[in-house]
Amino acid sequence: MVKFLNEEQAADLIPIKKGKYTWLYKELAKLKVGQAIVIETGDWKTKSLPYKTVRVAGRALNMTFDYGRMPDGNGWLVKRIK
Repeated sequence: MVKFLNEEQAADLIPIKKGKYTWLYKELAKLKVGQAIVIETGDWKTKSLPYKTVRVAGRALNMTFDYGRMPDGNGWLVKRIK
């Protein structure tokens, strides 16, 4: 069944595509200097860690990120530096 969304409903949705344009890549592109994003373990579905996506986005978008595990071990923290 096809479901149609109006402009308001579609505004918050981000289509996920193959390659570097994952939801994480798109969220990193929106970050301003000093802002951070927390990636919970349950939200990350791939085998590899999100670090590669962060590095690729940093190079492609000309941004610098500081990233690592959360202190409690339940996910990752990515902070935009430049």
